[in-house]
Amino acid sequence: MGHGLAIFMLAIAPALLLVYFAVWINGTAWGLRAPLQMAIRADYFGRRSFGTIMGFSSLVIMSGMIIGPTFAGIMYDQTGSYRVSFLVLALFASAGALLFAFAGPPKASLRTQTPATVTHALMGTADTRAA
Repeated sequence: MGHGLAIFMLAIAPALLLVYFAVWINGTAWGLRAPLQMAIRADYFGRRSFGTIMGFSSLVIMSGMIIGPTFAGIMYDQTGSYRVSFLVLALFASAGALLFAFAGPPKASLRTQTPATVTHALMGTADTRAA
C-alpha cells in the first residue's frame, strides 16, 4: 500500500514538502518490498519452484514497465498533465497490494513444504503442520 499512497500523494501534491514525504514513503516501501517478496515466494513455493515464479513475475512486471510509460505519455499528450497517469498507477498499485495481502499461501497440496517461517508469522499465516 505504500507505493499506492506515495503515488497518490505525488499526484495531488500542492507543495514540495508533500512531495518529499511521498518520496520517503515510496523509498521505504521499495526497501521493504524486495526482501519480503523474495522471502514470501521462497516460503510459499519452495526452492524448486522459485525460478519459475521469479520468471513469471518478471514477465508481468515488465509488461507494466512497457505499458505504464506509454500510457503516461498518451495521457500527458491528451491532458497536458501526468496527474491522471499517477492516479491510475496509484489505483493499480493499491489494488495489487490488496490482492497480494488477501491472497495468502497456496493450498498445502500445491506446496512442496509447509514451513512455519518468519514470513508466515509476519503475515499471520503460520502453518505448523508437518509436510
